[in-house]
Amino acid sequence: MDKRESHCRFYRDGKEAVVVIEYPQPTPSLLDEEALVSDVQDKKLVCPGCSDQDVVLGRCHGSLLAAHVSKRFPGKCAPSPHGMQGIFKPLEMIALVDNPKHVFIGRRPPRGVATKSIGVKKTLRSSIFANPFIVSSKAFRLGESLKLYERWLENDYRPLADAEVQNIVDEAPMLSNSIEDILKQMPELIP
Repeated sequence: MDKRESHCRFYRDGKEAVVVIEYPQPTPSLLDEEALVSDVQDKKLVCPGCSDQDVVLGRCHGSLLAAHVSKRFPGKCAPSPHGMQGIFKPLEMIALVDNPKHVFIGRRPPRGVATKSIGVKKTLRSSIFANPFIVSSKAFRLGESLKLYERWLENDYRPLADAEVQNIVDEAPMLSNSIEDILKQMPELIP
């Protein structure tokens, strides 16, 4: 898969930021989306940058993609998102990645995992469904990234204009980066 780089300029907290957004080429099509759904709940979206905890808390782009295809194909079963972070047993990783019903939705394998060295047969290439809005101190915050990804899905994978990015950055929720902050915001999680 090739990528189309787009330079985007926006302002946050009075400071200008210029980031590179790597949109996939070709972009996902309706047929690509339809291949994600099935008649039975047997597919998983495998995200290398998130944990299952991130998925449950709605902090993974896989959750947004699953909701999107569920709305688009209401009579079908959407895939369930699954995070790869926190899977330490090689056999579990192999079972998750090599299952032909599962779809890898990341830009690269999880940090620190040499998948071929543990026995994974499938080559993990950058997915057309990977989140092009990278989270980093010099790019987007997590809440911004997820809102931008959601808009990208709604726009049928067309690149977002700078003004649209700016509006989302201005309105996106600030998501916590630590478990302590999450627990403060969601006390119902504490037994």
